[in-house]
Amino acid sequence: TETAKVFHFVRQVRASGRSILFIGHNIHHVFDIADRFVVLDRGKVALTTDRSQMKSAEELINFMEDVAHPGGLAGLHEAGETERLAR
Repeated sequence: TETAKVFHFVRQVRASGRSILFIGHNIHHVFDIADRFVVLDRGKVALTTDRSQMKSAEELINFMEDVAHPGGLAGLHEAGETERLAR
């Protein structure tokens, strides 16, 4: 698959001591390939951490959800944000 080819290439580059900035929407793929994570929120760094500090992709997803929606999705309705998200 294309994903397997990209991952193979990234691992080869990493083994040679070089770096790659990998940006992806599939968090599980990103979690599998990355050594470090940087999470941005409105252009500002919200998190920088090593892979060893994250237990799972779900932990990273939960952090990103908390950054995007403090107080959870229920808090969006109270803040009047639900309509904005639906647009």
